[in-house]
Amino acid sequence: MEKEAHTLFVYGSLMTGEYNHGHFLTDAVYIGEASILGFGLYSLGSYPGIKHTEEPYRVRGELYEVNQRDFDRICVLEGNGYMYQCEPVSAVLEDSGERIPAEVFVYLGKVYENELFSGDVQDWKEKKGFDIYRQVKYDPLDDPTYRSI
Repeated sequence: MEKEAHTLFVYGSLMTGEYNHGHFLTDAVYIGEASILGFGLYSLGSYPGIKHTEEPYRVRGELYEVNQRDFDRICVLEGNGYMYQCEPVSAVLEDSGERIPAEVFVYLGKVYENELFSGDVQDWKEKKGFDIYRQVKYDPLDDPTYRSI
């Protein structure tokens, strides 16, 4: 039997104000700002990814209660099982310090140390020309020369 709702920790393009938020989390219930420990946040170009680390890094994000239909859609977006893997995590709410069991998508690909954001600096949008992609708002489906594989 599938869960009716998932508590999901998001740290990138699904966060409030980011480009995937309005497509996938409009029906979600916002729980609050939160963080998770034991992961490093890496720039993957136009979006970030997290990986397990030995260092006690903190990744900041947001917690949402997501219905099963939207969670399934997010699993497709994240490439669950081949690009990212959904894993259980303990998230700490910023305002109360309460620990909440949640799920998070962990990147499965290779990362490089020079792409790691250390400390509380998490402005992944400034790396790799992300703002250029965002300002152009390129949509391959609107491009007559685009061909999918």
